[in-house]
Amino acid sequence: MRRMKDGRAGAGPTKRTGRSLAALGALLVLLAGPSKRAAAQDSAGASTTEDAEARALFEAGRIAFADGRFADANGHFRRAHQLSGRAGLLFNIGQTEDRLRHEAEALAAFEAFVQQVPDAPNRREVEGRIRVLREAVAEEAAAEARAAEQAQSREEALRQDAARQLAAREDELRDEAAQREDEAHRRAAAATQEADAARRAAETAEAGRAAAERAAADAEARARSSTGSVVRTSDGEDAASVAVVDPLAASAPTAASSGGGIESQWWFWTILGAAAAGGVTTAVLLSSGGVTYTAYTPGETGVVLTLTGTMP
Repeated sequence: MRRMKDGRAGAGPTKRTGRSLAALGALLVLLAGPSKRAAAQDSAGASTTEDAEARALFEAGRIAFADGRFADANGHFRRAHQLSGRAGLLFNIGQTEDRLRHEAEALAAFEAFVQQVPDAPNRREVEGRIRVLREAVAEEAAAEARAAEQAQSREEALRQDAARQLAAREDELRDEAAQREDEAHRRAAAATQEADAARRAAETAEAGRAAAERAAADAEARARSSTGSVVRTSDGEDAASVAVVDPLAASAPTAASSGGGIESQWWFWTILGAAAAGGVTTAVLLSSGGVTYTAYTPGETGVVLTLTGTMP
């Protein structure tokens, strides 16, 4: 409902103001006679203090209305009506509410006035104002309904927009979480591949080192065997058996075939084999350092010397 901020009249039509003042004059005539409540009190010998106070409030309201202080006038008229119960004050209340742009309150006061004072001289004017106020109240109610509907529509649109934004944000968060999970899986897979590659490289290097050690050991063994030295096997054990055969045995003539002479004597070839064995022994001692030997025995074609020992 429309309300006046300062309780004073707006720039209303002059004709309407004149009618309101004329109505107040008529109301003064109505207030001149005693009300039903006052008559009952007088007949019962009761005090008329409240009725006198109501008349004073009516006068104060009339002056405030004439000055354009409609809120003050409305308060005085309502208090006077409460004290006296005079139905004519309802018209004054309707007038002040109408000037304050309180359409619903003015309509209620005017409708109560025509009901309680059906033979009021200004009834036709009041009923015309009632029709206007009813239209205004209905229009205002429709406007308020439209405003409420529009506000509800805006609220619903805002709610739907907020729901869409929330759903979009939730989708973004799910996508980001999925991307982070995929990235973590890729990194874990890459780390696993790197670890496997490092393990295979280490195994390959170890196999190469072992192969190199075996190749070196085999090469060393072949080199030493070619010079008659003690052979070191690839499993780390040192053992050698060197069979020294008299190189002259194959070409030495036997006593039977020579027919005599020093070459046909067996002790000659024995001394010669011993000398050869001594040379081999000296070479082995110089190269191995501390190799021990077993006793040698003469064979049919030469001297066999078996040596055992440990490489330094």
